[in-house]
Amino acid sequence: MIDRVVWEEPQNYLNLFTFPETFVDATLAEHYGLPAPASEGWVSYGSTGRAGILSHGAALSAFGKFSDTSPTQRGIFVRTRLMCDRVAPPPPNVNSDQPPTSMDAVCKVDRYEQHRTNTACAACHSLLDPIGLGLENYDLAGQRRETDNDNVDCAISGQGEVTPYGPFSGPAELASLLVSNNEIDDCVVRQWMSFAVGRPLLAYESAPSDQLIASFRGNDHSLQGMLTEYAASPAFALRQEAVPAP
Repeated sequence: MIDRVVWEEPQNYLNLFTFPETFVDATLAEHYGLPAPASEGWVSYGSTGRAGILSHGAALSAFGKFSDTSPTQRGIFVRTRLMCDRVAPPPPNVNSDQPPTSMDAVCKVDRYEQHRTNTACAACHSLLDPIGLGLENYDLAGQRRETDNDNVDCAISGQGEVTPYGPFSGPAELASLLVSNNEIDDCVVRQWMSFAVGRPLLAYESAPSDQLIASFRGNDHSLQGMLTEYAASPAFALRQEAVPAP
């Protein structure tokens, strides 16, 4: 998909996240619940709730924990890698290597509710877990499921929310929400700039990054155009000398 959208048929970069087709063979088509092509080729996602690269098993499987999906880890991925938000680390007295447990909560969604009722955890987890819960219908391999892996009595609603933008269900609606609210194009420019200089962007780089974001949007989100413009800019070619403290 990256080759097609970015290089083979250069188009709006945001199509990576909203593209209505994916490339599969018979095995992968069965895995995704799609009609199998004769050999291999592009197949429509149809009404499966999938769209773009966020529906791929490679993306959905990358942020699991405890041998299953982790709503928290998926939320961290979206917040930090797609929205460029900063997520605070857990409190030092919290063992983040243990899944949430409860004697009363049988279903996963109820166990994760503890994160948002614990005052020490709620501030961050209220921004993270609802995102991951909106992707829970897709297991650690990206395959569709309707119940918890360990309990068939626990139906998955698949309803999630991205604060402050609103509710969604599944990767297609998530991508649409982020794209329509200008989160992904803003973040992808900052990510590329950070990658190019080998560190997080500094305060004085906010002006050139804002200029590049505006140009990226004005040029139909052409990734090639954005990379070329950045490579030719003073922000990339020149390093600002550190000003000594008074």
